[in-house]
Amino acid sequence: QYTYPSETNAFDILSSLEHLYDKPSKKSDDGLIDMDDSEILQGNQIIEEYINDFDYDKILPELKNNDNLKRWYNEATSSIDKLQIIRLFLNLNLLEVENQVFLSFISNRKIK
Repeated sequence: QYTYPSETNAFDILSSLEHLYDKPSKKSDDGLIDMDDSEILQGNQIIEEYINDFDYDKILPELKNNDNLKRWYNEATSSIDKLQIIRLFLNLNLLEVENQVFLSFISNRKIK
């Protein structure tokens, strides 16, 4: 569980990118809901302390491009980077994977 409440909105924005959501979203008691403008602004301010030109709407289409994912995977030198790219690829393509244990490890999903 994330433990820095002042950075929760930034975490939710980055998590939304990782899950390829069209809009930044957050978990609530009712499930997944869109973040409001003030939450997005606050989260972006935290992110921009580390990524000066952060723009959700520019980054999302790049992440949803299979050619980019394949190129980034081939160029990656870190196993962690490759794992994150595989997760994006699986989320984007909704691939069926026979080995549910492998799928659970790769995608952080619960085994069905």
